[in-house]
Order: sequence, then C-alpha cells, then structure tokens
Amino acid sequence: MRVGLIDCDSHNFFNFPLMKISSYHKQLGSTVEFADMGTYYDVLYVSKIFTESKEPELPDYSVMFWGGSGYDLENRLPEEIGNCYPELTKDTAYGFLTRGCPRKNHSFCITLEKDGYISRKAADLSGF
Repeated sequence: MRVGLIDCDSHNFFNFPLMKISSYHKQLGSTVEFADMGTYYDVLYVSKIFTESKEPELPDYSVMFWGGSGYDLENRLPEEIGNCYPELTKDTAYGFLTRGCPRKNHSFCITLEKDGYISRKAADLSGF
C-alpha cells in the first residue's frame, strides 16, 4: 500500500501524529512518504495543528483522513496508531510527558479545551 502524508502547518518541528501514522503503516509493510500531489496514494492523511493553516489543493483520493486540532478537537488517532512509537530521525525524541495546562490565561491557546486545565502525566520518559 502507498500512503501519503500532508502536514498543512509550516513549522520547524515534527507533526507527531503523522510520524505515528508513518510508523504504523511501515510496520504493516506500506510505503509511506510526504505526499507529492502528482503521485497516486492508496490512502492520504492530512494533518493540521493550527486552524489558520491552509490546506493545499487536494486531488480526490478514494481514502482520505483529515485530523488534528486545526480541524477538530474531538478526533483522535485510533488506539493501534496512537500507541505506536513515532518514526523520527536518529537521536531525536518527541512526545508528551504531560497533557493539560494549569494556566487559565491563554486566550489564544486551545490546550484548555483540548486537554483540560489540570496537568496530568501522559507518559514515562523511558517510553521515549
């Protein structure tokens, strides 16, 4: 299976969910790459963290998934993908040790709505 990934946000850090999706599909033997709009993919994943980020014009693929806080705060990765270690470059580790935020004064931030205002443990450092 050929899997395409699209990261709608221009930033200098990994899109954590897309890296988990990549890891999951590679474990299944799929070919995974950041999408080139001239290439056909059996499945295409589009991720957006920020609501103001623009999507590229996308061809009509038969199987497409959109996700990320830029689209919807309720949509989560399926458990079998969410539990995968993300595919990252050598000597790099990203993840969430905690979720939530105890501060209530960030009017620009969606963390309170997404993860709550009580900071809680999400993982052990040894998991990375």
